Amino acid sequence: PLHDNYFTCTDMVEKPSPDKVLSLYSILGRCILPPEIFDIIDQTPPGAGGEIQLTDAMCTLARTKGMVAVDYTGKRYDMGNKLGILKAQVEIGLQHPEIGNDFRTYLKGIAKNL
Repeated sequence: PLHDNYFTCTDMVEKPSPDKVLSLYSILGRCILPPEIFDIIDQTPPGAGGEIQLTDAMCTLARTKGMVAVDYTGKRYDMGNKLGILKAQVEIGLQHPEIGNDFRTYLKGIAKNL
């Protein structure tokens, strides 16, 4: 059951350097956050690139109230680069109940020209 994989998260680092790694866990980008995250975001100074970073606000929330995390055991896609996004789209698209078969046929057709 999923609840067996829950644990408390009290800190996180966005794309840590090897010397800043806190654990072997990563943030997959799917979060259910409490309403107070909006107040925290309002008080969060701009981070990387001069933008408000959700991860910075999540760090504040984790440090002050704690967050519940899930040890996910499924396949992980790297959504931080264009190739990773395309791989995810293709693999998930092939599994789609409505369009998966047609998409598979399409891919086989264009693969002949590679």
